[in-house]
Amino acid sequence: MIEDGVTGFLTPIGDSKKLAEQIAFLLHEEKVRKSIGISALEFATHHWSLANAIKQVLCLYHQAIQKKQHE
Repeated sequence: MIEDGVTGFLTPIGDSKKLAEQIAFLLHEEKVRKSIGISALEFATHHWSLANAIKQVLCLYHQAIQKKQHE
């Protein structure tokens, strides 16, 4: 869900020093911060839109109906 450096930053588990560095970097780099925010919003809008959620739920319903009909 996160593309490192594009829609956010990935930090190794337990590496608080790296996390602090990344936060400090974002606090000081407004252009990068805005770019990542825009990219993350575009990703979320594309992948988690209401239309996509409805399609996924309908697909699950259709699969359940088909499975029930074959029992």
